[in-house]
Amino acid sequence: YEADAFTAAKAHYERGLAILEKAFGPDHPNSEPALAGLARVALATGRPADALQLAGRSVAAAEARGASEIDLADSRFVLARALWDAPADAGRDRGRALAQARRARDAFRGLKEAEPQAAAVERWLAKRRD
Repeated sequence: YEADAFTAAKAHYERGLAILEKAFGPDHPNSEPALAGLARVALATGRPADALQLAGRSVAAAEARGASEIDLADSRFVLARALWDAPADAGRDRGRALAQARRARDAFRGLKEAEPQAAAVERWLAKRRD
C-alpha cells in the first residue's frame, strides 16, 4: 500500500510541476509546494540525493515568492533531512542540515498552528545530538 501511495503522490506532484513549468518556466516561485512534495517522496523512498536537489529548489522558490513562514519552514526542514541523508559524494552537509532544521524549528515555534511541526523538528534534532 505504501509504495502505491508514494507512486501516486509522485505522479500528482510531477504533473503539477510540469503544468507550472510549462506555463511559467522552471524557476517559478509557485513551484515550491510541488518541489517540496517531490522531495518528501524522494526521502521516503530512499533517494536523498534526488531529494536534495528538489528541496534546494523548493527553498529558493519559497523565498522568491515570499511564502508563509510555515511553507518556508517546511521546505527548510525537507532540505535539512536531504542534506543529512544525502551520500557524502552527492552533497551531504550535516552542519548545514542542522542549521536549516534549527531555522525551521524556530519558525514553527513562533506559530501556534505549527506546534506539531516544531515538535517533529525538535525530535529530529534531538536524535542527531546523540
